[in-house]
Amino acid sequence: MPAKKKTRRKTAGKKKAARKKKATKKKKAARKKKATKKKKAARKKKATKKKKATRKKKAAKKKKATRKKKATKKKKATRKKKAAKKKKAARKKKATKKKATRKKKATKKKKATRKKKATKKKAKKSGARAYRSQAFFDHFREKLLEKRGRIERRLHDFRDQLRGIQERPRELEEWAQEEKDRDILIRLEQREQEELRRIQTALMLVNSRQYGKCQVCGRPILRARLEEIPTAFRCIRHSG
Repeated sequence: MPAKKKTRRKTAGKKKAARKKKATKKKKAARKKKATKKKKAARKKKATKKKKATRKKKAAKKKKATRKKKATKKKKATRKKKAAKKKKAARKKKATKKKATRKKKATKKKKATRKKKATKKKAKKSGARAYRSQAFFDHFREKLLEKRGRIERRLHDFRDQLRGIQERPRELEEWAQEEKDRDILIRLEQREQEELRRIQTALMLVNSRQYGKCQVCGRPILRARLEEIPTAFRCIRHSG
């Protein structure tokens, strides 16, 4: 009986030891699992943290890049605006300078025209005074007399030619040409006689000291016009 009890005790101890071993193994396995789980979780946490950090870095870099781009764009825009403003200001200055130069030129032209008008008026006044002088009338009297002498000589020549045509015997073939020549001579003679009448009236005006005045407006005729046409009785304005 005691031997059986001993064997029972031994088997029970063995069973307890086996149970303890199993329990310890299970505890160790559970601990290992927990440790591995913890390690995996820590690794995952680290990986997620790293990913988050990298994402944050990337986002920060992108933000910085976008900020830099915006800043560069703003700078470029401000530079362009400044350049445009400068160009506009320069254009305005040029335009104002051009206007000022134009105004100056216009004022200069106006002054020059005024001076010319004043000088013309003075010349006219002085010319009007000169017309009343005795030297003026003497000069144009001599000129008109010389012209009358030339015209009278030409008239004498025309008349001699007409007489020669009338007295000369002619044939039928020459008759047409001689008639043409005769008509031309008659016309020239009429013109010269008309000019003689004008010279005679001009001489009468010289004697009455009314020569050199326009017969329409009464203003003095320019001396240059009278030098060119001594028988002019009208000024340039009323000559047409």
